[in-house]
Amino acid sequence: MSMASVNETELDYVTVGDGLPCLVMHGGLGFDHTYLHPWLDPLGDTLKLVYYDHRGNGRSGRPDKETMTHAQFAADVDALSSHLGFDKVAVIGHSYGGFIIIWPLYFKTFNADIAHRLLENSIINASGGACEGELSAYNVVSRLGEIHRPTLILVGRDDFICPPSQAHILRNGITNSELVIFENSGHLPYVEEAEAFFDTVRDWIKRTT
Repeated sequence: MSMASVNETELDYVTVGDGLPCLVMHGGLGFDHTYLHPWLDPLGDTLKLVYYDHRGNGRSGRPDKETMTHAQFAADVDALSSHLGFDKVAVIGHSYGGFIIIWPLYFKTFNADIAHRLLENSIINASGGACEGELSAYNVVSRLGEIHRPTLILVGRDDFICPPSQAHILRNGITNSELVIFENSGHLPYVEEAEAFFDTVRDWIKRTT
């Protein structure tokens, strides 16, 4: 684990692999990166994965809750990239909210052992959800056309958090995008269909870089 001092707080991060730098953004509202690492580590043969905890989340700093906004999270991404000396980066973002009460619903086929191992190292912190107030008015669908970078949209057929219907909205709005639906997954295709997930990402990276 390492710490980066950016935008008047500390961001905890860990780096795995070699290749194109890739920032890995966890979901949750108070979770951390450990339900993604080491699960996404196989992509380290193609990408230099930088798993990090958002401000107010996991092992990162606890700044004033007024700074817990989407705009500040985005600014932190830019600052972390600069801190690490990255000129060009890829981004992997997963989900945005996870609630252990309904954890089994995140899977197509629930496996209690895997579910436990995904979260056993997580540091859950309620302050990470301080930006929840923005959600009711946060809608950028009309701005999707402003995204011109190659974008890969991955979704599980049985994902009730971010279902295929929403993934199609992204695909239709982002011109230079591709959509892949994993037929045997819920919210976690990188776990439920790991081989197909990694093959898809590796193939897309090769074709777009």
